This record gives sequence, structure tokens and C-alpha cells, in this order.
Amino acid sequence: MPEIFSSEHMFSYKTYTFGYALYAKRIKNEPLDPVYEKGFLPYTGDAIASEDPLFYMARSARVMLKNFTLSSENKRIKKKFSDMQFMVTEKPASEYLKNKTMINFCIEYFEKRHGHGIMTVERIKKLLSYSKEVVVVEYRNAQTENPCAYVIEIHGKHMRHYWFSFFDVALAYSSFGMWLMIDRTEHAKSVAKTFYYLGTVYGDKALYKTNIPSLEYWNGQQWVSDIKKLKSRARTDDTRVTFIPDELKEQD
Repeated sequence: MPEIFSSEHMFSYKTYTFGYALYAKRIKNEPLDPVYEKGFLPYTGDAIASEDPLFYMARSARVMLKNFTLSSENKRIKKKFSDMQFMVTEKPASEYLKNKTMINFCIEYFEKRHGHGIMTVERIKKLLSYSKEVVVVEYRNAQTENPCAYVIEIHGKHMRHYWFSFFDVALAYSSFGMWLMIDRTEHAKSVAKTFYYLGTVYGDKALYKTNIPSLEYWNGQQWVSDIKKLKSRARTDDTRVTFIPDELKEQD
């Protein structure tokens, strides 16, 4: 089991509320599945110098692949890109640490979609070297052989995690990002995985993940399949935002 510890955060004596952020440290290459099962996701901040990967607890979401079938909306998005043919490869992330084509592609995508300086060479290399289970999925145009997308996944024994995605910005407003997530979810099911983790669901911008069928989310204690409640929480998240870091990140 991972080593779980807390970091003190905000408090309110008026409501007798005392907050602690929860983290987990993976010990000696233990299996990833139990870490994810307890609601933790990989953390790549610099708060703790450790050779053991660090994880943080959050409102994450996962697909129960046994029950996963495409919705009518999923089928519509798949059909939208049915004329595009891709060469898809999965390789250990370590093979991309010196791949300037991939790194520059990812940086350009983030700059145009999210702003300058958010994704740097150093940050990408940190993602790629997070652990031996990190894999890069590369999509190339079958005709031109030019890269169209990269997905950074984490592979456990019975699960996979859609960690980061980067794709041709010309496709950015055509639902291609959703197509990628659907495609990787289908692939995880095809190789007999149990869960496909999709990261966190906070705020309106993350609501697109709720369009993936057979979804459940971590509520801090257990996995819940009440998607109506998840949508309600996400839509009101802006009323609970704080920019005050917990004690751990004050060291960052």
C-alpha cells in the first residue's frame, strides 16, 4: 500500500472546518492499481525531493470498461473523423526524452491552447520520466506520416490513465480531443483493462468527460456513479476556489 500523508490547508473556526490535502507516496515500485483505486493521481510538483513518485487525492473520474459502450454522441464524433486514417504506436516514454519533434509539438499545442510557459521542455521531460509505467501514444497521419497527436498515458496492470494529450491545433475546435479520449477508452477495453482513468473533473471545462458512458468519480471516500451530482458539483466549483496553497506546496 502507498504511504498516505496529509498537508495542512485552510480552516474556519466559524464552521469548525479544518482542511488537509491528502497525498500518497508510492513505495518501492508497488503496483499502481491500488494507488489509483484510492482516488490518487500523479503529482509532478517539486514540493518533495523523492525518488518515489508522489500522488495527490482529487475528484478524479474513471470509466468502468466492462460496461462501456458508445453513446449516440460518441458515435457521432467517431463518424466525424472516420475518413482520417492513423498509424498508432505505443512506446515507453523514455524513448521520447530526446525527441525534439514530439517535445516541440507538445509545447506549441499548449502555447496556442493554454498560453505561453505553461508547458515547458523541463515539464514535459518530468512527465516522461515520472515512472517506468509512462507510455507515449503517437498518432501519425497514415498518408503524410506527420504527427497529428500524442497522448501520455500511465499503464497499470488492470488500468490505464489518460494523463495528457496534445494534438494538431488545426483540429482543436472540431471535437478531435474528445475523439482521442473515446479512441483511447475503446483501446483500453480492447486490451481487457478494467478501468480507464480520465483525470480530474473540476469546473465547466471538464464537463466534456461526463459524455463518456459508464463513468464514475471519486468523492473523497468512494467511487460514485451519480453523474448528475458530479455535473452539479463541477458547475458550482467556481464558488469554492482558493488560491492559498497547502503546507506542502509552500515548500515548492
